[in-house]
Amino acid sequence: MNTKIFSILFSVAAMAGFSACDSWDPEKEVNQKGQLNTTGIGVEVDGVESSVNDNAGALKVKTNASRATVDLSHFIITVNNSNGEQVSRWTYANMPDLPTFPVGDYTISVKSHEVEPAAWNAPYFEGSKTFSIVADKITDVETIVCTLANIRVTVYFSDKLKQAIDNLDEAYVKITSEGNNSLIYTPTETRSGYFAALDDLETLRLDFSASVKGQEIGFTKTLDYIAKGQHRKIYLSLTSNDNLPPEELGTITNDGEAITIDNTVSEDDPIESDYPWYEDNLDGSGRPGGEDFDDNKGDDDDPPTPPSDYEISFNSETLNLSGVNMVSDYGVGIKDAIVVITSTKEFSSLLVKIESNMLTDDFLMPVGLISEFDLANPPTYVYDGETKDTTDGLKGLGFPVKDEVTGAGITTIDFDITQFVPLILESGDHKFHITVTDKEGHSNSMTLLLRK
Repeated sequence: MNTKIFSILFSVAAMAGFSACDSWDPEKEVNQKGQLNTTGIGVEVDGVESSVNDNAGALKVKTNASRATVDLSHFIITVNNSNGEQVSRWTYANMPDLPTFPVGDYTISVKSHEVEPAAWNAPYFEGSKTFSIVADKITDVETIVCTLANIRVTVYFSDKLKQAIDNLDEAYVKITSEGNNSLIYTPTETRSGYFAALDDLETLRLDFSASVKGQEIGFTKTLDYIAKGQHRKIYLSLTSNDNLPPEELGTITNDGEAITIDNTVSEDDPIESDYPWYEDNLDGSGRPGGEDFDDNKGDDDDPPTPPSDYEISFNSETLNLSGVNMVSDYGVGIKDAIVVITSTKEFSSLLVKIESNMLTDDFLMPVGLISEFDLANPPTYVYDGETKDTTDGLKGLGFPVKDEVTGAGITTIDFDITQFVPLILESGDHKFHITVTDKEGHSNSMTLLLRK
């Protein structure tokens, strides 16, 4: 998946290393203690990684050139021992160069600030690394990668919907987290809100209220399976499609139109912040490693026009699309595991990313599969020195591929993993992240959770 990262680089130049060693005073040595080298800390905001397909169909990774400079002064750095007890805490500005610790295993953690339950323009980043202290030695720490660790939410009202609202000052969308923390989005709000993520997968509640064409409209929708670091873009628009699920619309009876919600996931947009440590994104040209990359995205002050005439939906008669599905309940001869994907436009891609402690590339490659693939354009991969195609492996498991996904007139697809489920033999959570895009560039995503 696409992720913006802070790379906290713990690196020491050669002369700095010599200087640190020379500073060791044998007379001050304490038996069974060592020192941690914290010098040379720097921060770089790298571009995100986006999965793309080359012309041959092989899955590749392209890095965006977006960069930003960061003031580390207020970053919070803590050190915990192997029992989880905090033994040191500093800001970057007052962190000692060579703190001393007893011999043992430790975790050093970095966070941008104390996370707020819900706030505007407040991205929160964190990361950690383990290290060991050796008696009478200086320990260096490898690179710490800090990722966005709260949830970004942006709400867009389509122009058609705004024109139909009787009083824009009284219309709003309220987003509430599981911790009962809320932000109110008006039709003119352009900022992103950020919500603390209490669990690995969060649920947010959306409450809509407005007077539309003389009628008071109010409804609630839940947004499930939201992961830390995701940017959820919520588009509200008017449509005359009468076949939408009732939980996704508020009925307007005077002209047959309804309010629809499109909840897309995006992780490749510039992040805005009201915090002083985060500066504007800079052009990647002239920075090492960024010269050949392409960055053509607009910024959040000029968001894309919200859709008003399309819908991509996920439904199932057998699977719980917003909760846990036990592996033992599904499989060939037990119960079908099928997600019905419907779109008002023809499909251009159906990306699947498997997140599992078992269904990894090492497990899947020998049987002709990989853990990330596009059914519309099955990727190739290299295994044992040979280039292999995933097409046959996907077809063998009952997946539609190529023209069966993108063919003319196809607007409904059965994403059927009934034959895939019996492969899940190890305990744990096994997630199928599904992203569907139509031929006009609209997309929608969901995560299917199976538990063994």
